[in-house]
Amino acid sequence: MNISERPSLKIIPIGGTTTVQKNMYVYECGNDMIVMDCGIGFPDMETPGVDVTIPDFTYILENRHKVRGVVITHGHEDHRGSLPYLLQEHKFDVYAVPFVKALIEKSLEEYTNLGDYKVKAFDPNQSFQLGCFRLTPFRVNHSIPDTLGFAIDTPQGRIFHNSDFKFDWSPVMDKPFDVQKAARLAGEPQEGVLALLSDCLGATSEGFTESESKIQETFEKVLKNSKDKQVFITTISSNISRIQQAINAAEKFGRKVVLSGRSIRNTIEIAQQMGYIKEAKDTIIDERDAHNHKQETLIYIITGCYGQKEAGLWRVALGEHKSITISDKSVVIFSADPIPNSVSAVNSLIDELYLKGVDVYYSEIQDDLHVSGHGGQGDMVLLANIVRPKYFIPIGGSIKHMRAYANLIDANGFDKRNVAQLLDGQSIVFKDGKAALGDRLKLKEVYVDGNLVGDVGASVLKDRIQMANHGMVAVVIHGQNIEIITRGFVFIKGSKKLLESAENIIRKSLTEKKDERKIENKLQQFLFKETGREPIVVVTIAN
Repeated sequence: MNISERPSLKIIPIGGTTTVQKNMYVYECGNDMIVMDCGIGFPDMETPGVDVTIPDFTYILENRHKVRGVVITHGHEDHRGSLPYLLQEHKFDVYAVPFVKALIEKSLEEYTNLGDYKVKAFDPNQSFQLGCFRLTPFRVNHSIPDTLGFAIDTPQGRIFHNSDFKFDWSPVMDKPFDVQKAARLAGEPQEGVLALLSDCLGATSEGFTESESKIQETFEKVLKNSKDKQVFITTISSNISRIQQAINAAEKFGRKVVLSGRSIRNTIEIAQQMGYIKEAKDTIIDERDAHNHKQETLIYIITGCYGQKEAGLWRVALGEHKSITISDKSVVIFSADPIPNSVSAVNSLIDELYLKGVDVYYSEIQDDLHVSGHGGQGDMVLLANIVRPKYFIPIGGSIKHMRAYANLIDANGFDKRNVAQLLDGQSIVFKDGKAALGDRLKLKEVYVDGNLVGDVGASVLKDRIQMANHGMVAVVIHGQNIEIITRGFVFIKGSKKLLESAENIIRKSLTEKKDERKIENKLQQFLFKETGREPIVVVTIAN
């Protein structure tokens, strides 16, 4: 079939091009569709009470009959964490390499209402077909083993999909980036590669990202200076190579290792079963037995590197952990740079640890505590020159990173006009070797709050922020009796005159008309005029 007679190819980022997280990309051609990744996002100061954010699945669910599979590129939560919410809506087939499959299945155990679902393992050394798409995986490097790039053959040409990656010539585990295979795949099509979807998160970082293997040396330096001290290392729970290096350093200094946090324990259990984690006999001990050991002989690898309030390190810092106690002779090592929306939380946690007298090591004061899993400018230019596509689509970053990537590509001899900086929901359509922007989906923010998925919207978050900043005033009116209750607004005993005046405003409003909304508005105006604050005001008139 002549290429002009073949169906056009549409690529849509559902998430992952404007917020770094919630990675999810749709490839659509004729009656076939595949989904690459299905990640979660993390809440920030503007989303109080929210547990996680997830992509808007509306377009995928509307076209569920077309979806031939959901392919997961690697095991990080921002690429697979939304799967339980997607599978609750429809039992799509999920494809992953064996290690990532095991991580997915372990995490899905928590969701007892999923019913039957299929996570299918594929061989990373073999191509496989999903509808009209033929996917050929190749090995890349990242901060978790078995991360893959894909050459995707479509009716319009070959696409390279490289989510998180870097070139690491001496990785702690895994093998180096399979440059030879990537180059071979790039050179096979006579017409060349149509497009490259490339990780752009490191587009503002000069040079090549350093090898993960240098971290162990830093751990050993800190341990050497921390004799007779209890030591904590906090990192991303899925950063297995980082945890392996912490174990190696612990063994060198004769320390036992305690894994604290369910996500870390689950990940390492799977990594041990699959031969990725190697430790001497009895190096890792149960957290429940840690109190039977001298604390200066232990290293705790603990959750909480992003300052999450529910994670183990915060509870230890506050003295609320049920089995771990920290002291002013302890050392805490942050071996992860905070993601953009966690900086404030991490700084608060560091402050709390300092107040406890703890020695804290973090990247601003100690070099080589963290190495990014994302390539820098050198990595991106190298991949661009290996693939040499006609079009470029930066993914996995923010608007700032996409713009930096476009400028980088332009500075290295490629045509900047062929870099598509797609916002979430913006489609790009390929037809006859040419690309054009298509329609943009209207995507909504979807929040997970406890057991509620999508039920918390902008108005609820606005109310939460308003209550957090200004407090709440509740008014209950029963006949001539008026009760004013405040929370987080003013100290009642010191605000007697204010509340008496507020009651008079309410009584005057009642003589006009018993309208709850009208009373709320008048009371809000009065309170703002008197205090400069805008509490949530709720009025209830009882019958």
